[in-house]
Amino acid sequence: MGSLVHRPLSQAVTQSLAQTAVLVCRGASEEQTVALVARLCGRGLDVSLKKKIALLVSARRDAQLRIAAWLSGNNNNNNASSNSDAAVLRRLVRFVTAPRPAGGCGVAVGAAGDCVGELLVVGDADWPQLWLNALANKLLLDRADLSMIQRHLGDSVAFYFAFLNYFVLALVPISALGVVCHLFLPQYSSLYAFAVSLWSIVFMVSWKRQEYLLADAWSCTDASIHAKKRSEFVPDRNIRDPLTGEIRFFFSPWKRWIVHFALTFPHHFGITRLDNAEYADDHTASLTRKSFILTFLLTHLSLLLVGAVYIPLSDKILPFLSALGIPHLDLSLETQANLLSPASLQERVAYFCLTGQVVNQVVEVVIPAVTSWWSKRSIQKQITKNAAVQKSNNENSEHKNGWEKSNEDIETIEQKLQKRINHALSLPVYSLYDDFAELANQFALISMFSVSWPLAPLCFLINNFIELRTDAFKICTSVRRPIPHQASNIGPWNSIFSFLSLFGTLSTTLLTSLYQNWDTKTPASIQTIPNLSFYLLLLIASEHIHILASRAIEAGFNALFQPIQEQSEQSREKRFQEWKAREKMLKVMIEEEEGGVGMEERVEQVLEIVGRVFP
Repeated sequence: MGSLVHRPLSQAVTQSLAQTAVLVCRGASEEQTVALVARLCGRGLDVSLKKKIALLVSARRDAQLRIAAWLSGNNNNNNASSNSDAAVLRRLVRFVTAPRPAGGCGVAVGAAGDCVGELLVVGDADWPQLWLNALANKLLLDRADLSMIQRHLGDSVAFYFAFLNYFVLALVPISALGVVCHLFLPQYSSLYAFAVSLWSIVFMVSWKRQEYLLADAWSCTDASIHAKKRSEFVPDRNIRDPLTGEIRFFFSPWKRWIVHFALTFPHHFGITRLDNAEYADDHTASLTRKSFILTFLLTHLSLLLVGAVYIPLSDKILPFLSALGIPHLDLSLETQANLLSPASLQERVAYFCLTGQVVNQVVEVVIPAVTSWWSKRSIQKQITKNAAVQKSNNENSEHKNGWEKSNEDIETIEQKLQKRINHALSLPVYSLYDDFAELANQFALISMFSVSWPLAPLCFLINNFIELRTDAFKICTSVRRPIPHQASNIGPWNSIFSFLSLFGTLSTTLLTSLYQNWDTKTPASIQTIPNLSFYLLLLIASEHIHILASRAIEAGFNALFQPIQEQSEQSREKRFQEWKAREKMLKVMIEEEEGGVGMEERVEQVLEIVGRVFP
């Protein structure tokens, strides 16, 4: 059983904040708060109650949570990351928020009728500065840096920084080629078009292998089996797994995709639930894909229309718009040719690349940093005011004994803790979607439109080299610390980047064929309309070539290394065998006679044995 602490917080409690979750009970009645604390204590957690904030600390050195993880197969005691801050926090948060029938505490954060409004993880106060100092002395992150991020911030954030780091590295060769093409080759070079299409394929294939190696090093290749199930999921039928023999729920993917495209996309957010995803991660992935499609259309549709419609048909479109009464469009053919030409597309792409990055840096870093500074300033003023009042009250007292002085010191500790929690509440929640969406938009500009401005990769290389540091600064100072989340990859962003690679090949092929031999003195429609059938056949051929090239490059990687699919199947079979061994060991524990070795010592012995049996 845990314990309820009705006393000021001690130094020991404040030092353990790196593995502590904070539940904010705003507007909760005393009865609700008492019931919540009793429920948490009854589940084996230690709770320190401070006004309307409950600090949860896992009991018995996290033994209960590690046993729960071990029984579900989600523990590797031979891996240091299993006892890291992020791992302990992830187990704690999942234990607190899991429904009671699933063995959790049943705390529904933010739900109607639940007194918990928000859940925070405050974290270690010293680690952010250590991270920033280490990053200041390096060009790129190495495996040790990524593992450190994974131990402190969790798998999802670590995979983001790994992808950003890999993206920066991959931009180096295509940036160098882009500079050469911009200086020495004509616009819309076929050489650059071929190179950028091939680069996008190699980047995605090699990243997926790098991603698997990281997941294997962090012991999270099987994270998907521990995903949270949705209570709203309704299966079609049950099926038997051919590898393990387990009974699994099944819902036809064809039904999901019909709903996905025919119904959900038009309405977007409102009926995402109709996708009937079995797991919460799949539900979030579906929402991510739809959100990015809207972002993609808002960001790139104008460039696509200019490059594929307005310029090729400019001599037809402008007179038509002028006839409709739109002013300032009664232009000569020469003026039309200069206004809408391949050079104008180049200008627009350069504008998007340059100004977009500046705006993103201001929105993501400068504004949150100023907001964070103002929040700290306001909180410090309030604490200084309260301290002055407290000091005045103490000076009015004629006698102080040792106990009172010790209590005064503890109140200072409480003030520091209260300051950190209030400051965290004043910060915005960190959005991993925004950071990935920014990289996806960059990748789209490179793969789709950089053939018109080959300096785009160099622009993004410089930006992302800075972004690697500004994102770390943002997480450390300007947003709430991310709640650790277990993941084995970058989730739906793999499919998004793969789609952008294919779509980029089509766009690059079309733009190159349209404008490589463009004549500004000849009306645009005369150069394009007679060749429409050729452009269509070229797009179909480029799509097939892209798919074949992807398969060939992936086969080449598999010939050099062990195929990822084969590794995944081997890992899945090994996981099933481990689960059977755990089940057998648990039965032996239950059958043992009570007495002799205490239960807590027996638990530690079992964990030690598991660490030796399943290295």
